[in-house]
Amino acid sequence: MEPLVRISDIGLYLRCPRLVNFDALGNLPRKNDIYRLLLRSLMLSLCDKGDLEDQLRASLARLAQEVPLIYDVDPAGLQQALAELEGEIPEISQGLLPYSDKLFPNEVEVDLRSSRWASPAGWIA
Repeated sequence: MEPLVRISDIGLYLRCPRLVNFDALGNLPRKNDIYRLLLRSLMLSLCDKGDLEDQLRASLARLAQEVPLIYDVDPAGLQQALAELEGEIPEISQGLLPYSDKLFPNEVEVDLRSSRWASPAGWIA
């Protein structure tokens, strides 16, 4: 039977092919614990300059349902990480508030126009 290739192995291989071998031997520390996974997903879920604290709480509630379906995680570890992040949400939102102008773009959709295509003569039949 062929050995399984994990998706994370591709990133390791692209960085350095030997890292895949070291990881298979168990010599590399695992960086992706459940707390970091949840925190990363929380940061990627922010979408507008609205109430950051409410956005984070709603995303954390959604992640509590989705993470066990996607990842093989220990339920006790997940609940501990969720509780820890729930307590840190006010601090996280206050820390992000001064940078909200840089985090969220002013114009999400860009309207591209061309004078060439403005008239019917510019249309290709």
